[in-house]
Amino acid sequence: MIKNNNSVNQFLNEVNNKVRLSDFIGQFVNLVERGNSFVGNCPFHNEKTPSFNVNNEKSLFHCFGCKAGGNIINFISKYKNLQFLESLIYISQYSGIPYVYDQRKSKSNSEAKLLTNILNKSNNLFKELLKKKTIAYKYIKERGVIDEA
Repeated sequence: MIKNNNSVNQFLNEVNNKVRLSDFIGQFVNLVERGNSFVGNCPFHNEKTPSFNVNNEKSLFHCFGCKAGGNIINFISKYKNLQFLESLIYISQYSGIPYVYDQRKSKSNSEAKLLTNILNKSNNLFKELLKKKTIAYKYIKERGVIDEA
């Protein structure tokens, strides 16, 4: 199991060694082999001429029409509209390569949500106080701040 700070890069390297990108993307896009790569119609925009290219050697995809491109994580994130962590979990389930994210980061995310909530409540309180036309309201009006701000 992958658990350190380089876990995403390690995970991606393991996936690239085990999973052919054309096989993965081929579940969602009809691909045809052309030389060293695979081509198909881009799933991210409407087109009649295939401009979507998958390169297994580099483990990258690129659309010459809409300029979408990247690795397996970028593809599934965009195709299924997934958040980054959801994409890693999806790829982990597909590939059978376990990915364990650092729970300390999720703890810091919950702390960030709490702080954002506190800041939003403080902001709303200050807005309500300003609506009461206090001295502070008069001061900011003199400074040219408009009511919508």
